[in-house]
Amino acid sequence: MTQTAPSPDQVVAQRYRAPAPAAPAEWNPVLRVLHEHRSIRRYLPDPLPDGVLELLISAAQSAPTSSNLQVWSVVAVRDPQRKARLAALAGDQEQIRQAPLLLVWTADLARLRGLAAERGAPLDGADYLESSYVAFLDAALAAQNALVRLVVGRPDPAENARVKPRLPQAAVLHEETYTPAGLADIDDYEQRIAQFYAEQDLAHSWIDRVLARLGTAEALEGRDRLRESLAAQGFPLH
Repeated sequence: MTQTAPSPDQVVAQRYRAPAPAAPAEWNPVLRVLHEHRSIRRYLPDPLPDGVLELLISAAQSAPTSSNLQVWSVVAVRDPQRKARLAALAGDQEQIRQAPLLLVWTADLARLRGLAAERGAPLDGADYLESSYVAFLDAALAAQNALVRLVVGRPDPAENARVKPRLPQAAVLHEETYTPAGLADIDDYEQRIAQFYAEQDLAHSWIDRVLARLGTAEALEGRDRLRESLAAQGFPLH
């Protein structure tokens, strides 16, 4: 028996776990894919079919890039030992070990530095915060393009991953000028996401989770030393 695909308003409602205010005036397959995004944490060991990695990179290179600088690179990691070391560095994430392929997205100014050195040209502007931010954003946009539809492994169907509800639009959408979100909007969200967390066997409070995540420097799990790490990797951040 063929399962009927959810209607557009059902897909939007799923994102908020609340009734959609109205059927979307515009709809297309890309919008459906974006709204149905969910986090996958368990993968089958099957390798990716030939051509999938190249298609992922093609999608990534279709993302916007400031001034067409293209200051990013990606490292495709399949070796189990390398993935295990990277999993440990990334907070001991088991899905990194399970997935047959890990893509490590990098801000990459080395390519332009090499080009400048080859031609004896200055590249002083690369050492400034703005240029580093451009590289970080370029890498993030490329990674987002790659993960919109294609995954780097086959999801384990036993995980039953679900769409995670987001804050109501009233909390993030501001007309003309910014106004602080009302806590009532967040309290309503707390009730809706508690159901999702219960289904995933997680602690039920979003408020407790986000306050704990940013409550102390230790909670950042090493990311409080990001500036020093970036300097060590060749980002002076003037």
